[in-house]
Amino acid sequence: MDIREMRAELGDTQSEFADRYRIPFRTIQNWETAFRKPPEYICPKKADE
Repeated sequence: MDIREMRAELGDTQSEFADRYRIPFRTIQNWETAFRKPPEYICPKKADE
């Protein structure tokens, strides 16, 4: 599951997601555009992968 999927499940905008987890908004943007990769503890792999 990636950040965008996690955010969609919650029904959050990027800004709301950033506020919820106290992560800078720009960091969320970078993760979603694959400019940067989030740490593994943020995006755990699905059990079936």
